[in-house]
Amino acid sequence: LYQCGERELQGFVRSFRAMEKEYVRRKPCWSQALLSAFLIVLVSMYRRNPDVFPANRHSEGQMLIFRIQSYIENHLSSDLSLSAVSTRFYVDKFHLSHQFTRYTGYSFKQFITSARLSKAKDMLLHTDEEVRVIAQQVGYHSAAHFIRVFKGSEGISPLQYRLKQRR
Repeated sequence: LYQCGERELQGFVRSFRAMEKEYVRRKPCWSQALLSAFLIVLVSMYRRNPDVFPANRHSEGQMLIFRIQSYIENHLSSDLSLSAVSTRFYVDKFHLSHQFTRYTGYSFKQFITSARLSKAKDMLLHTDEEVRVIAQQVGYHSAAHFIRVFKGSEGISPLQYRLKQRR
């Protein structure tokens, strides 16, 4: 049985409500968005309590990548350059880059961008923080750069995303 704290439970409730909205609205690619959101919840649950899940035997390389992914998700506003993270985990940066792609299917940079945008989207939906504050909290030193990256990924600005999702 999976047990979680109140804070984690509230996060799951928010995620499932967002999934429900996605299902009800059925906008283009809704099923892919729903599946992605569900998988994020499952991965989050697994990372917090892997012993609850069967077949949790992983190689040392996979475990290192899981630890690095967790570190990235919990330190989005920190220096997450390949050099900084490889130094922190005592691994060669070229080896880390290769292993990261091997085990996740994403490049190191793609994962960081995805994690930052995911957190930003959550904050846009569930807080009233200004876009520039959210940008800083997820690791962008320039709000303009954050807006460009967000718009490149989502097709709309962060503020438009907030307004559209809150309708």
